[in-house]
Amino acid sequence: MRENILHLRDIDIEGYERRIRLILSENCPTLPDIDGKKLARERNYNAQPVQPALDDLRRSRATSIEKLKACSPLDLERTAEMQGVGTIELRRLLELWIEHDRGHIADLVELRRALKAGDPQVSFSDHRAA
Repeated sequence: MRENILHLRDIDIEGYERRIRLILSENCPTLPDIDGKKLARERNYNAQPVQPALDDLRRSRATSIEKLKACSPLDLERTAEMQGVGTIELRRLLELWIEHDRGHIADLVELRRALKAGDPQVSFSDHRAA
């Protein structure tokens, strides 16, 4: 659970929050890919406390949501070049964000189920940070 939370924090701050800001402030910016597995190894997620990560995730998500609330329908059509994806509209980036979150929610639900059942067999989907 800790790894999921810290991963979501980093992907929100360094990925989605940054990407939204760039798309809304620049003309067709380049959005770098983020290697979530590399971040987990380098940052040793399992040694980090959860609460500060949750606080940072909440702040980042709130910042992104405020920016998105101010968007016009035309803003959702703004484009960027996303490494590993190609040209992407803000609307599609938001869809990828939702898909990414849903995958992690499913993992957390499965982990909770396995912990309650005492089941050592937990399988997680492979997430691409997008």
